[in-house]
Amino acid sequence: MRAALLGRAAWISVLLLLACGTDAAHAPNDDDGSTAWISEMLEEQLALLDPMLGASMLAGTMLVGWNGHLRRQIARRVRQEHELRAAAQSAESASRAKSDFLAVASHEIRTPLNAVAGMLELGLKEAAAGQDVQDHLRVAHGAAQGLLDLIRDILDLERMDRGKLDLLPQRTNLRTLAQSVAQVFQGMARDKGLALRVEAGDDVDVDVLVDPMRVRQILSNLVSNAVKFTHTGHVTVRLRARRPQAMRLAVTMHVIDTGIGIGEADQRKLFAPYAQAPDGARIEGGSGLGLNIARRLAALMNGTLRLESAPGRGCAVRFDFQADILPAPPDAGAATPACRPEHPPLQILVADDNAPSRLLLRKQLEFLGHQVVQAGGGRAAWRLWRPGAYQVVITDCNMTQGSGYDLARRIRQAESTLDVAPCIVWAYTASARQDEIAWCKEAGMDACLFKPVTLPDLQRRLAALPRARDGLHAAWRQGLRFDPGALEALAAGDGAIADRFLAMLRDTGEADAATLRRALDRQDCGAATDVLHALHGVARMAGAAALAQACVTAQQDLARDGMAAAADACRTAQRELTLLTRSVRAWIDGAPPGAEKPCPLTAQA
Repeated sequence: MRAALLGRAAWISVLLLLACGTDAAHAPNDDDGSTAWISEMLEEQLALLDPMLGASMLAGTMLVGWNGHLRRQIARRVRQEHELRAAAQSAESASRAKSDFLAVASHEIRTPLNAVAGMLELGLKEAAAGQDVQDHLRVAHGAAQGLLDLIRDILDLERMDRGKLDLLPQRTNLRTLAQSVAQVFQGMARDKGLALRVEAGDDVDVDVLVDPMRVRQILSNLVSNAVKFTHTGHVTVRLRARRPQAMRLAVTMHVIDTGIGIGEADQRKLFAPYAQAPDGARIEGGSGLGLNIARRLAALMNGTLRLESAPGRGCAVRFDFQADILPAPPDAGAATPACRPEHPPLQILVADDNAPSRLLLRKQLEFLGHQVVQAGGGRAAWRLWRPGAYQVVITDCNMTQGSGYDLARRIRQAESTLDVAPCIVWAYTASARQDEIAWCKEAGMDACLFKPVTLPDLQRRLAALPRARDGLHAAWRQGLRFDPGALEALAAGDGAIADRFLAMLRDTGEADAATLRRALDRQDCGAATDVLHALHGVARMAGAAALAQACVTAQQDLARDGMAAAADACRTAQRELTLLTRSVRAWIDGAPPGAEKPCPLTAQA
């Protein structure tokens, strides 16, 4: 009886062990290693069987349960090891890419910087010796442009990696664009004895809708490489087009050279970032970014870029894309006037805490004929701002002494409070952040200038501004007549000192004008000379260039020809003094809300 019972128990145990194994296989995969399900299952089975059968099942259930648990732990450990190995490989790959980037970029940045610094240093020394430095400046400018192109390529590559590079289609004539690109490289080709020519028929002499900057960037990269690595022969830019549809143009741009060429095996690697042919044969002197970016830009335009070459047989790169044809504008055939009258000069406030950058912008604006007041920061610019004094404010965004964003907000708030015509406010920044334009717009700025700004670009932007001068204060429509920025610098940023000087200038201006008038009426040459001498010193301190020059001219005429001959020059100086006094009085009275009188130079930013 006992043997039969044990045998029966054994069979039941086997069946239950199989059932437990099935339960274990479908047991929850607890990442925390919990085995609570085993205890729950045992309790259910022990409730159904007598103690002897429960004891038999206990050992088997525990074995099966722990076996499944260990399998899950091992699987999880293996999965984690795979993930760690993949992460390590990804980190190593990123580290190698970073090292490659730093190695290439640092070399390519140092090379043009060395040329810029070296040529400028040599130019300064030779200029001091009275020698011509045009060639030095030309080389330095070319190297600087190469450095800017490299930085642009790096930024474009980063934007494309993030999918943030957008095309900006505009009306563009492809033949004109190709000719302008070739013109840029004519000097380089001429120096090497190469013929650089453009072959473009009437079929491409139409206006199409493309992003001209990106097409120019692609073509410039191709022409630059071709000229750089062709030592004899020629470089040809060939444009061909056909019309798959009535208003659709399929364009093919070929850049063909007779240079050193490149083997087929290396061609496949040439379009990778930072790739170079063996020994730099094809991309020597380049970052290896240009062709990669050119191909990606072509793809962004739904185009293709292909290369055909062989060692010693030159190279041909083909760029294919399509674009919509635009109808000719209504006035396309109208005669262009022989010349247009020049725009009147603008009064511009410049704010930048970087002295070289500020000086460069001031010199550029003055070269274009505009009057410039400069400030070394946002707070200084706010002290120098008056409603109706400037048509344009150009400000750096991030400055240590008050940001450009805050300056723009304060100007817009003051204009709203005073109900005056708003001036143009432009950001002047080197920031590469994608949201920079949005931040500037939010602060009340009208547009962004991204450093560096070339003279043609600056001239074009300023020429496009509305020329109505109604927004200027009546006292300043002939110019400010003095330089508030010069006073700010003279006072070393001390607003109280600048205030007192301006108040003195206002109070003594009319008295000096009366003294000069009496000297002229009495034909008193000595008294007139004394007044003009004193006014000349004051004018130079105040940055009143017109008055200072008038005083010098009048003094010279008095000393050479006497009072009768110098009367006109003295009256000119008298008129300039009147304009200066009126300008200073309007400046003091025109302090924006919250500024202290007599001059808001003490306003806190």
